[in-house]
Amino acid sequence: MTDRVQNNGEAAEVNLSDEAVKISGEGAVPSQACEKEAPEEKPDIIASLKAENNELQDRLLRRLADFENYKKRVAQEKEIALREKMGAFFLELLPITDNFERALGNLNEETSASSLAEGVKLIHKQLLNVLTRFDLKEIDTEGGNFDPYLHQAFDREYSQEPLERPMISKVFQKGYTFQGIVLRPSLVKVRLPKEENAAPSPEEGCVNKEN
Repeated sequence: MTDRVQNNGEAAEVNLSDEAVKISGEGAVPSQACEKEAPEEKPDIIASLKAENNELQDRLLRRLADFENYKKRVAQEKEIALREKMGAFFLELLPITDNFERALGNLNEETSASSLAEGVKLIHKQLLNVLTRFDLKEIDTEGGNFDPYLHQAFDREYSQEPLERPMISKVFQKGYTFQGIVLRPSLVKVRLPKEENAAPSPEEGCVNKEN
């Protein structure tokens, strides 16, 4: 009797275990279903993001280019302003060099050898050296060719000999350039070709009438 009850209890436990497995099997969710499915990437969204990224990169590059151009423009404007100020300063300084040259030109043999004259010559030379270091150069009048961009005609005369072009016969005031720009043109006297149709002088007219 006791054995039968025990066997019946074991059978009941087995049945309960089978039912539990059956229930757990029916209610269990597959592991694959538990995993969250990754959303599919849509091609139109990816293309839109790439286009937006490219546009942002282009805008950034344009901003950088604009900034570089701005820095160059500011540096150039500063350089031009500085050059103009230096040019104005040197232009005010040129009359001093003119006075030095006039003073040295009026020295005679006696005064030229004096210590004072030597000191004036030395100061004038030092001044010219400083101006040369800052690219201030005297306009060349050697060769005598007149250039209206470098020389200013203060006076004129006509040549008795054939000339291909106007020539410089005398320099009244030296001219200078600063960094390749004319700061002050040379003041000169120009020798021009003889005018063929020029009116004869009174003496020439009298001679022609007598002949």
